[in-house]
Amino acid sequence: PAEEGRIVMDLSDPFSERLHITCRLPFAPALLSVTVFDTEGNLVARLLDWEPASFVEAVEWDGQTDDGKPSPAGLYVLSAQASANGQIVREKTVFTRQ
Repeated sequence: PAEEGRIVMDLSDPFSERLHITCRLPFAPALLSVTVFDTEGNLVARLLDWEPASFVEAVEWDGQTDDGKPSPAGLYVLSAQASANGQIVREKTVFTRQ
């Protein structure tokens, strides 16, 4: 498991076409939500929508928006939330897409 009370997100090279994300959760089983937002706070892509998860989950973003369009280069916010037994933890990180 991750540090107590935190989600740890490891990102592959954000300059590649596909972003590989490893989420390490502080508890399991859990429900996991992983989303990508632009810097204005607009939803770009929902990668996981409260899916069942274990301590370590791998997620991939192909750079497409939820409506299937390529996302432009720029800064993005990756948000992960996990829930189990009435407890919710959240983590965010910023990355650049080329």
